[in-house]
Amino acid sequence: MKKLLYLIVVVLILGLVLTGCSLLSNVGQVPTNEQSGITYLTKHTADDPQVTDLLAGQTIDVGDMKVWNDVNNLYVKYVITASDWCLTETHLHVADELSQIPQTKKGNPILGRFDYKDEYDCVTESYLYTIPLDLDWEPGETLFIATHAVVQKQIDDDSIQEETAWGKGTRFVDKGNWGMYFEYVVEKEVEVTLLQLYSIGDSTAEWTTEEKYSGDYSVKLMMKGGWWDSPNNNAEIQIFIAGNPKISDIDSWSYYLKTACLGDIWKYKPPVELNLDTDGDGEIDKVLYATDATNPTGEWEEWNQDTGHWWYGVGSPDNWAELQSWVSEHYPNATLVRVDLGYGPLGSNREVTAYVDDFTINGTIYELEPNYEL
Repeated sequence: MKKLLYLIVVVLILGLVLTGCSLLSNVGQVPTNEQSGITYLTKHTADDPQVTDLLAGQTIDVGDMKVWNDVNNLYVKYVITASDWCLTETHLHVADELSQIPQTKKGNPILGRFDYKDEYDCVTESYLYTIPLDLDWEPGETLFIATHAVVQKQIDDDSIQEETAWGKGTRFVDKGNWGMYFEYVVEKEVEVTLLQLYSIGDSTAEWTTEEKYSGDYSVKLMMKGGWWDSPNNNAEIQIFIAGNPKISDIDSWSYYLKTACLGDIWKYKPPVELNLDTDGDGEIDKVLYATDATNPTGEWEEWNQDTGHWWYGVGSPDNWAELQSWVSEHYPNATLVRVDLGYGPLGSNREVTAYVDDFTINGTIYELEPNYEL
């Protein structure tokens, strides 16, 4: 029985060597080479702010209060969305303790003592307050924000409806004045790696200007020896995917490759590895591999979601939709953390030089350039 198991293992490994396929996962690799990345907010940006309703007369939704911050400022924006309504006054106060918002002894807000206030001649769209974050407000700190407004609506030529408005939240007092406040947590910026050149053994992954599909650079991948000579060789570009989309939400992906050809010697195209988080813990725990078995042309070629053959425990899907279906069935919450282009842990079955450039996913292009920012 032991001899039979040994024979099966040997046959499987030889099959991988002869087809040039890499099977081992890159999970747990330690970054050793050059990185480029961006600094960004974890959430609550100008494009994705915290939002609460702007209520007039307690029940009329006339717009929104939008709040976000960057490393320098807190932004509080009054936005009118209801037709025919406009802003004529605003009062804003921000504090790191509820008691610091000006109030009477009974707890009613005192608008005249709010830090920020203004009057307008009927603002119909929006008004933005920019508040410096140098007031000892640290990332992770909870702020209490009271946003008051006076809004108007033209009823006819002779009459105007005027209402008091507040950003929806918690009432200061249970009875009487219906003024409200809401909470906001100051967000922090985090630095993330977008691109990482990774290589081990005698192989190399490096930026180069000698070949490129677009821009000024591409990534040059050099495998110094075949698998049987240098089993620990590895050369790839690792691309960390912003937002970690679900596999079911990825409609398209592609990249460009160029593999050097010498006479009739077959050169192994750089495959793609999709590194997934299947359980939501942020860690890579499943890797899907694909390789294109066709001979390279020696010119720049596009490889996309409908090219190549998928394997490693996922059956034999004929197209991207079938692979998505398999992943959705077995790992319904799987998200894409990282894409690796190049020669993984088992490397190549030949000494090879290849170039990769411009990875695109759902229309977003990751330009393979040093110091690239998304």
